[in-house]
Amino acid sequence: MFTFLKKAVVNTEEKYSDEKESDEEDNSYDIYEFLGTLLYNNDSVSYFISDARTIVNNIPVYYANRQLCPSHVNVLEDSLKNDKHIIGSMKIMIDAKKEGRIFDGQHRVKALNQIFSKDASFNMDVLVEVYKVTNFDEEKALDLFARANTVKNVSSTDLPNSKAHKITVYFATKYPDVFKEVVEGRTKLNRPCINKREFYLCLKEQLTNISKDQKYNEEAYKADVIIEAIERMNRDAGQKKMSEFKKKVTQPMYDKAKKYGFYLGLESLEKWIKALFV
Repeated sequence: MFTFLKKAVVNTEEKYSDEKESDEEDNSYDIYEFLGTLLYNNDSVSYFISDARTIVNNIPVYYANRQLCPSHVNVLEDSLKNDKHIIGSMKIMIDAKKEGRIFDGQHRVKALNQIFSKDASFNMDVLVEVYKVTNFDEEKALDLFARANTVKNVSSTDLPNSKAHKITVYFATKYPDVFKEVVEGRTKLNRPCINKREFYLCLKEQLTNISKDQKYNEEAYKADVIIEAIERMNRDAGQKKMSEFKKKVTQPMYDKAKKYGFYLGLESLEKWIKALFV
């Protein structure tokens, strides 16, 4: 059993609950402002014609999407520039707050983002397929993603990882001012804030890799054990001097970490997540 996880086993039954008020500006929006012209609607799905620039620039990609394949993005970029249309639709889920996430079409989103960065006049119509969920962390949302990605070129490792999902939901719920979702290619988060999607993907990668180890112990890698290990690391980080962090920390960064109660965002995300499994 590994160092931080060993310390966490005894606390796996602890119930986690905490609510924090955000001092950030309210950036919520009504997604229907961006969806364009309604073509069809029933109790299960709605179809809209929108324009690509509005969708890509305003709606984040669902955090549980698989890693991007750069070569596939580049092929799509050339195709979209030449054809000026998308084959099929872009799939979006809308929650009870009327916010949206793109859960199928992330490679097209990245390809379009690359085109927009080179050509300010480029745009195209897109067919948008819309599904309603209560929130983006519920099982229905994961099920929609899984069903939308059951194609031959998607492996089982590309589908959502239940442990990484549970851990991500816990920390995004407890520390909402730290763990944030961002629009592809537009928003840069400053420390101590953490990109929710990057956090999920780092966890998923480590969990996938460690599960292949012959000495893998399922009990040592339960979601609750990992959650407590991260909380312990965070408490330890909260006792450091500013000068003791490996990355340079400014006073405003440190003040935000104190206010939010989460100090690991001051360090390299990839490095501290890897440290969990060493």
